[in-house]
Amino acid sequence: MNKLQTFALVTSIVGATSIFAGACVDDGGGSTSGGGATGPGGMGSTGGSTSTGGTGGTGGAGGAGGMGGMGGMGGMVIENTGADTCPGDAYPLTHGTHLFLAGDTTGATNDYESTACGVMGSTGPDNVYRFTLSERGTFSYKITPYNGSTIDPAVIWREGGDCEGTGFPVGCFAFFDSQEGFTAEIGPGGPMRFEFTDFHFIVDGENGSAGEYLLEVSFTAPDCGDGAINVGEECDDGNVVDNDGCSATCTVETTSIFDVCPGQPVTVNPNVTVIEPGSTWGYADDYNYLAQQDCAFDSLGGKDRVYRVMPTAAGTLTATIGLDANGMDEVCETEGLGSPQCWDATLFAVGPTDCDDANMDNILDAPQLACSDQQLYGPETISFPVLANTEYFIVVDSPFNGQLYFGSYNLKLELTP
Repeated sequence: MNKLQTFALVTSIVGATSIFAGACVDDGGGSTSGGGATGPGGMGSTGGSTSTGGTGGTGGAGGAGGMGGMGGMGGMVIENTGADTCPGDAYPLTHGTHLFLAGDTTGATNDYESTACGVMGSTGPDNVYRFTLSERGTFSYKITPYNGSTIDPAVIWREGGDCEGTGFPVGCFAFFDSQEGFTAEIGPGGPMRFEFTDFHFIVDGENGSAGEYLLEVSFTAPDCGDGAINVGEECDDGNVVDNDGCSATCTVETTSIFDVCPGQPVTVNPNVTVIEPGSTWGYADDYNYLAQQDCAFDSLGGKDRVYRVMPTAAGTLTATIGLDANGMDEVCETEGLGSPQCWDATLFAVGPTDCDDANMDNILDAPQLACSDQQLYGPETISFPVLANTEYFIVVDSPFNGQLYFGSYNLKLELTP
């Protein structure tokens, strides 16, 4: 789903006071193979799940099976969950709750849809859950196809008492092909949009898709470093480290390091991948890109950070943002919407040699080489020809200046001679 298809959806979900931030948690999976052993967290092997799962040991590893790739603190897969109609299969949430709920929409009916789910729509058969809580906390979920299913998950949130959908949903999440995820603080006294203590969670499918799924749900006490911007926090980038734009006490650190031209120096050698971790937390909106090519949305400008890149050979320089620290997987799809690294980024380049003019009018007047602003929550990539030992300037930016438009990232640079 591209930006043009989903822009209206996100603005309706987010609103001006959105606090989407966070990262989903993976714990151990259960199976008939038995419990996890004491020691460092392991990896669950593939295999069939049952209603009782392996219990993680101290620091432990989950039981084998359940869902291939789940490891960590141990867990249990509960089979055959989800009700076909409202009010839903009920589960209370208390601090420390961590559930793996397996279900199947194949035999269900298409009872509920939401136009907020975008062009493809939530038109598949659906299952319903009802979650209740009495205290504020950080709620995270991740939903993925299960046992070889081809469902393209969509998730609709509705407040308690509105399961049938007479009002606009709290949110509808249908951004990615193989899984959906989200993290936010919810509960009494929490952020205005998530202040409810009773909500309905509808598992649906995009474009009529159906099948087995695994819904992972966790609920923890709000805490700095949990990846969600809790009440009283200015930011939360998922860690408690200072000098990265968001402090160890979750306050924004205003910084001028590489905020403006000429930027952070980076040398790139042929056929050697460079990955630069960074953040726009605490940065300012210094530059707006004159919209060209694929950057029509970059009109208002978001927080930005500048890199001064020196290729050591002539060739094609490629820059990508939106991947994990290994430069391989898409962060938004693997970690879920709301991860500190999942935000709407823009990537553009100017140069060579010149970065900004003397007017300092927030417009980069140097020759514009490339720009990418195609994906709402997905990687952005630019490529352009370069000369050896000549400086070029790459700017990490965002089309708007709001909560979903800055965060942490990995900038991947590659030089092909």
